[in-house]
Parts: sequence; C-alpha cells; structure tokens
Amino acid sequence: MQKQIPRIKPSQRPKKRYVLFELKPSEKFSFKEISQQLWLAIVKQIGKEEAIALGFQLVVFDFKEGQGIFKCKREKCEKVKKAVNSIQEFFGAKVFLKTMRTSGTIKTLKGLLQADSKPF
Repeated sequence: MQKQIPRIKPSQRPKKRYVLFELKPSEKFSFKEISQQLWLAIVKQIGKEEAIALGFQLVVFDFKEGQGIFKCKREKCEKVKKAVNSIQEFFGAKVFLKTMRTSGTIKTLKGLLQADSKPF
C-alpha cells in the first residue's frame, strides 16, 4: 500500500500577492514571450538565485486591454514590482510597463480586468 503525502495546511503555505500591470508594446507578443521576457528581465536585474526565491509567475494577460496579472511571494513583492517597472524593451522593441495595483486574491484583480474592458 502506498503512503499518502500529507497535505500542507493553508496556514503553512507561503503567502502570495497578485499584481495588476499594464503593458503597452509597439508590437504584438504571445503570452509565452511576455512571460519569458518578464522572467529574463528580473533575472538580469537581481540574479538567478534571488529571482527563483521571488516565486514570480505570469498568470493572466488580456491582449485587448494590454493588462495582465502576475503573482509573487508576499515578502518579495516590492522587489518584483521594482524590477518589472524598470523593463523598457522586449526583443529589442520599446515597451511601456507599469504596475497598477496589488491584491492578496486574484479574484479582485480579475474583476478589475473585466470592469475595465466593459464600455459604460
């Protein structure tokens, strides 16, 4: 009989933050390219060992609105936002990238994404 791996209690899991950001590229990029370029820019700025400890992951990107959500560890959130805000180009093309809002739940930020895309 196979032993079950004990489940980690929610109180013992690492805390995370979700960050809403805006990206205005001069060209169209795929989700994978955006994720890869964000990761490479963070690694370039703070080093690979520390970048791994940030827990960075691109979660959602709305191409029509040019907005996305990434997650990171709560303790390292300010460092990630600083690194992301300093990005000025992807694949040699100029981009404007700005973090807009931080939340502890993705539901709040997804609601903002949907609210922004609805006309009044």
